[in-house]
Amino acid sequence: QRRSTAILSVNCKTLEATVLYSDRVAQQINTEGVVPMKIDLTGSNPEGRKMLEEVQRLTIPLLVIFDREGQVIFKSDAYTKQQVIDALQLGLGE
Repeated sequence: QRRSTAILSVNCKTLEATVLYSDRVAQQINTEGVVPMKIDLTGSNPEGRKMLEEVQRLTIPLLVIFDREGQVIFKSDAYTKQQVIDALQLGLGE
């Protein structure tokens, strides 16, 4: 799992703190079968930009959740804890 350091926008930091790092969402993200990935676009990152182009969205913040077959089942730049939990469970086939 790659970790990156980045100067994130206020929106990115807010969504991370209030949604992605909340206990309920973090528990789902740490479930077997979930592979979290963070793309840092503060510098040159052709691989990260390519991934964003593949989901047809170059804006940040952006959360994309794929199912086990690699199909996009959730894509949003503003989301709630429950939306993320529901999408993760759907992606895991729960």
